[in-house]
Amino acid sequence: MAEKESLLNINRLIKEGSLDEAEQLIEKERASEEYKGKYREKLLGSYILLQFRREDYSDKTVSLIGELLDVNPESDFAHNYLIKLLIRTDLLPDAKIIYKNLQKINPDSLGTKLMGFHLDIAEIMANKERWDEKAEEQPLAHNKDAWNVIKNEIALNTERLHEISDSTKGMLCTANLPHHIRKELEHLQNDMRGRLALFENLDEKYLDGELYNKKETIKTLIKNGDYDGAKEFVGKSFEGGSGFNYNYQMAYINSRIPFSNTNDKIKLTDLSRLYLGKILDAGIDNKNQDALKFDITLALKSDKPTEARIKLEQVMKDPKLAEDKEFLNLYVETLFKQRTFPNSLIAHAEKLLEKDKYNKLALMTLAKIHPNDKAASLGFIEPAMTLYPQDVSVQSTGAGLYMIYCDFPKAHKTLDTILEKNPNVVSLWGQKINCHINEGTFEAAKKLLPKLNELKSNFVFKYKGILALALDRDVHASAKYFCASADKTGDKLSLIMLEQFAEMGVIEKSHYQNLLFKAMKSDGNSITKEFYETHTMQFNSPEEILFLPVRNNHKEAFDNRLDDLIKYVTSGSHQHSDESVNIYRKGYIYRGTDAVNNLAR
Repeated sequence: MAEKESLLNINRLIKEGSLDEAEQLIEKERASEEYKGKYREKLLGSYILLQFRREDYSDKTVSLIGELLDVNPESDFAHNYLIKLLIRTDLLPDAKIIYKNLQKINPDSLGTKLMGFHLDIAEIMANKERWDEKAEEQPLAHNKDAWNVIKNEIALNTERLHEISDSTKGMLCTANLPHHIRKELEHLQNDMRGRLALFENLDEKYLDGELYNKKETIKTLIKNGDYDGAKEFVGKSFEGGSGFNYNYQMAYINSRIPFSNTNDKIKLTDLSRLYLGKILDAGIDNKNQDALKFDITLALKSDKPTEARIKLEQVMKDPKLAEDKEFLNLYVETLFKQRTFPNSLIAHAEKLLEKDKYNKLALMTLAKIHPNDKAASLGFIEPAMTLYPQDVSVQSTGAGLYMIYCDFPKAHKTLDTILEKNPNVVSLWGQKINCHINEGTFEAAKKLLPKLNELKSNFVFKYKGILALALDRDVHASAKYFCASADKTGDKLSLIMLEQFAEMGVIEKSHYQNLLFKAMKSDGNSITKEFYETHTMQFNSPEEILFLPVRNNHKEAFDNRLDDLIKYVTSGSHQHSDESVNIYRKGYIYRGTDAVNNLAR
């Protein structure tokens, strides 16, 4: 028992970074009578980990690995760390010899497979160093034969890096993965992003080093927050204030400037797109495709999915461009934002997943678009949640789906985990409140409202409106909060509720219509023309009146409508999709708890 406690204490100190203190305890244990058998093996493993944490690959570390191999000649751990040490000390041929021995000892283990990845990556990075040296000796633009050889090698090595990245993602999705293997895979996956980034624009680096260095200077100035300096450098460096590189870099700089409000965001985005427009006026060739992708990305960023879709539909008519993974990714994102082309969205998301089987956007899209099929939906989102544990959008999507399937403990756990590292993300707190509302724990939801006040979020009014109904059945207080929400945020749910309140006589129809018009006209708001036209309160048209006509404060009709509204805002159905809004307006549902729960699930 004492041995176990000592080992736990040592490993805790290593994890905390108290390496000297951990080493003292290890040396003390090594001098004790208990230093034998399995305990000795585990203690040596901790000592080797400590040395690697120090990045100490000296003879002392080699000796510790050797001692561990004496204790257990077939130790996976010892072989793995010996291979890592040899890679990090540039002894790749020796590492390959040790790896062959490991393959004989344990050919099928995940650890062995991981070491194979490490060796492949080390060899690829050694190749890159060789290419860098070759380019420094003689510009490859003047040596066609050498460049053709290197170009093919770059393609093959980049493809292998992508294969390793996909393999690690697949392994991460394996059920019951040992903790140390999962940690190793997560570390390797993070490392792969950096490795792949190094392989971007290598052709430019080797063929036009001057241009490559200019771009690197611009990135450094932006990273340091010197946006004016970056613009000045671009003006001096590129084509006298015109041409592709000048316009693209100016667009890039403006897109990276921080903004404090929606108007600033729109101005900076429009300015970036103005520069890109000068490039795109010349038409779309191979060089200009990057500018088009950038322009579409900015259109989506500034809440203009219709513009993005029009451009992408032209792109998709070109068979070659339609196969481009980046254009496909943008098209899926655009269709999803509009949510009015479900068949096309599913087809293109599936196509994207064929090209990139762990594509985050495709997995999220297919999970969201199949909410009535729990197995299919979770089958898409849960691998994404495993692969992107720090990604707010992925974890938020997962939490939302758990809510739809009424798995509230999992939804809360997911939100709590991501909130630990992102405590100031308003949308996550909103989801947390929604989760309590859907669960029926209204008082718990109410206790979280001060957090939205603390973050100065106007969405607090929407939740106050929901809770005023759910807790107190106070339609007048609820209407007041929903009016404030619609006025300050243009929130769709608030407007839908106000539409009902106007029909019930709680607020004036003209007040609702003014708020709807303001939301529709507001810059950067999500109220579309279609939504506006559908919700213009045409009371004279019978098909626009939901459920029972409510006139002259008929109490039974009023109470029935109120019951329906409370079920609607507390069942989670309003979060489901715009489709639920249309179903709701047609009056097909919300006449009973079963119907509400069926849609919610």
